[in-house]
Amino acid sequence: MAQLHDSSRVTTNQWACPTRGWVKLNMDGAVSRNSSFASIGRVFRCADGQWLGGFSVQLGNVSIFKIEVRALLEGLLISWRIGYQQLEVECDNALLVELILAGGAVDSHLTEMCLIHHLLSRNWKVLVHHIPRSQNTVADHMAKWMAANSTEIHWFKEPSQSAISLIEGIMFLL
Repeated sequence: MAQLHDSSRVTTNQWACPTRGWVKLNMDGAVSRNSSFASIGRVFRCADGQWLGGFSVQLGNVSIFKIEVRALLEGLLISWRIGYQQLEVECDNALLVELILAGGAVDSHLTEMCLIHHLLSRNWKVLVHHIPRSQNTVADHMAKWMAANSTEIHWFKEPSQSAISLIEGIMFLL
């Protein structure tokens, strides 16, 4: 069963590497101002901050909360399939994090929330944290890039050039 924890750590306004042996998943949703279509972006990185992969997909016209829920669900599914056993999830949607940590996914009428609960009940360690938006810039960039440019699912083995610039800036500050 997943171990859910909300970190009470002191946070700064920058992204931080996960603990050695853990993988960090940052996720975010975005809505295009031009088309009102929503998309999600997710980024996986290891303890030294190196890119393990990223994923973006456009979802259509849905609420921002449902976008964030879908981003978490897809991120957990991918993490489980890849075989990550220790996952630190960071999300800038405080309501979603609060619902997950309080067990609200169990009784939810949203199918995706029930699926999240099911995934979290598997045999792995998952830490869930709320973070300020300023710590989620790469995932936010991935989601916004997708919203503006494509309707297909994209898996990024390597970060895009624009994401590399953001990552290098973050790593310089660490």
